[in-house]
Amino acid sequence: MKRTVKDLAKQAGFEAFAYDEIFELQSSEMEIVEKLSNIGVCTNIEELRNNLELAGKRCTLYAGLMELFTDGIDKAKHDIESNVGDTYAIERWLTVIQTHYNVYELMGFLTLLQMDAMTTIICLLQAINDTERIMLSKHAYTIMYEAKQNDLFKKVSAEMHKYPDDLVARAELNVFWKDIKAILNKMMDTKEAKEIRNNLDAHKNQSFTTQISFYKKCDWSRSVVGLSMFVILIEKIQIFMEIIHHKIDILYNQYRAFMEDRIKQYEEILRQLREYKEPTK
Repeated sequence: MKRTVKDLAKQAGFEAFAYDEIFELQSSEMEIVEKLSNIGVCTNIEELRNNLELAGKRCTLYAGLMELFTDGIDKAKHDIESNVGDTYAIERWLTVIQTHYNVYELMGFLTLLQMDAMTTIICLLQAINDTERIMLSKHAYTIMYEAKQNDLFKKVSAEMHKYPDDLVARAELNVFWKDIKAILNKMMDTKEAKEIRNNLDAHKNQSFTTQISFYKKCDWSRSVVGLSMFVILIEKIQIFMEIIHHKIDILYNQYRAFMEDRIKQYEEILRQLREYKEPTK
């Protein structure tokens, strides 16, 4: 049987005082989250756990591939510094494999952001009482505050704009990020998220009453909804990144064509050298 603050106050001999529960949610908050599944937002804990596990496996794959690229990048840089071989050709090759590496780096970074959000959503949904739900909500505010205040997506956008035009058209990229920003701005009030993050989660305010005042502001349903939007937002960026990744062969084909032409030039020079006869005196 759930004991309320009033029950505890009565037991302690403070019947004259009337208290409102601090760590208690309104029933309407539950209804808001229940409606999420009707608009295609995943609130199934088992499905979220499966998605989280798959994301972890993707991170393992990205890390392995990036390790392979690192060896090639280091070798190319060493050859350039040592002036070994065709420096111009090696520099072009370095650009190709560095770009491929950067694509995986960005995809991995986005996956970890998504995993953090999904883990927090799972915790928020499987909490068994209101106190747990409110205590967990504060981390949701921090995740979304960091995404907005630290311009995480702005940094991602800046990285994507560094890719060659053959991988993504600038006009297309600008339209895509305009849509992303429109959704991001609706996720959560930045000022409120900052206050909760700075007083309850990333930092702890030393005042008990101050902390309590901010716990009263923690909205469980808004935390679940906001983080769910955050996961969907990252998924949209990941899909766009996959399109870019599928075009990476363009860079390799361009380099192959460049090298084939380069080799023909060297073969012609070699032929001329073989046919060269020193003039008689």
